[in-house]
Amino acid sequence: MAWLRLLRIAALPSALANLLIGYLLANLSWQPALPLVWLLLSSACLYLAGMVLNDVFDIEIDRVERPSRPLPSASVSLSLARMVGYGLLIAGPIFAALASVTSLIIAIGLAIAVYLYDGPLKRTLLAPALMGSCRTLNILLGASTVATIPSVAIWYAVGIGVFVAGITLLARREAETNQSASLLIPGSALMVGGMLVIGYFVWTYASQNVSDPKLARFFPLAFGFLFLPILRRLAIAISKRSGSAVQATVITSLRSLILFDACTAMLIENGRPYYSIVFVGLLAASWLLGRATRLT
Repeated sequence: MAWLRLLRIAALPSALANLLIGYLLANLSWQPALPLVWLLLSSACLYLAGMVLNDVFDIEIDRVERPSRPLPSASVSLSLARMVGYGLLIAGPIFAALASVTSLIIAIGLAIAVYLYDGPLKRTLLAPALMGSCRTLNILLGASTVATIPSVAIWYAVGIGVFVAGITLLARREAETNQSASLLIPGSALMVGGMLVIGYFVWTYASQNVSDPKLARFFPLAFGFLFLPILRRLAIAISKRSGSAVQATVITSLRSLILFDACTAMLIENGRPYYSIVFVGLLAASWLLGRATRLT
């Protein structure tokens, strides 16, 4: 259980979902399967490395503020956690190299972003942008096996990255009782900006690739419906400025990432639900794992 808490395993399905949607946007299917397997392993390694190294770098702060966490409580050895974290960070690009040269390059960039976010730049103004770039690069990693990454994959990846940068800014002091508007308002603005970019992607893709006009109009409405609970949570967080309201917003937003991917998969399939079912399964896995371990 200590390792599950250290790895924050409940959020792993979200990272894998982003990788899967990137592959689907580029290939319009999950074939060929073997490169996809290598990329899933790469994404999982890099995500888990980020979770472990996050606590390795924060060990001194956690000893004071969060002594019950696995490392300060000595449930997991610091030296072992450091070895596992860096081992996973190296393994990610190695698995990516088995898929393509482009995959290797993107995975190296993602590994560098993970290290910089967890380590030297975590408490700087660049941290939210770095976290957003991790999500963007993860989606592009999924799209990296084709000769040229399609623009739709890039737009979607950028939209998700901006959205996650906003979540990161919002969550910087989520444990505090009284929240500062200096983080809530810019974080909310970034999240809304990310949603607008995603909405532009959906509108453009649907109008150009969905033959049925009614179906083409359905997807922007569906995404708008997915955005509503997030906007409601943001409004509550800004008005209440409480730690619990911000935490609820962060968790809702992170889980919504999988729903965005599920809806996008259905868009790519012209309304057929087969790929989307996999994403719903990942959402269920995230929820079940979240009952045992914290998502954030």
